[in-house]
Amino acid sequence: MVFGFSFLAVIAAVTSFARRAARPHAWTSAIAALTIAFGIGQSIGPVLSGALSDGANGLRTGLWLSVVILVVSGAVATLQPEPEPRYG
Repeated sequence: MVFGFSFLAVIAAVTSFARRAARPHAWTSAIAALTIAFGIGQSIGPVLSGALSDGANGLRTGLWLSVVILVVSGAVATLQPEPEPRYG
């Protein structure tokens, strides 16, 4: 259940971001693009991690790649300016 509920947090975050960063007429397109990007990442991630884990270092390489991606993503998110609210 906890794993399933985590996807609801992604949906809420994407919707909130799209509503703050885009004009109302572009909300649907923004939410769709962000959802597609999330889906692609969810598809590629396990395949890439599995391919790396099959290499010489085993699971260690895939886990370290995950750490690097999370740190870089966190840094990028932290450095983003707060978008000004846009109203109709």
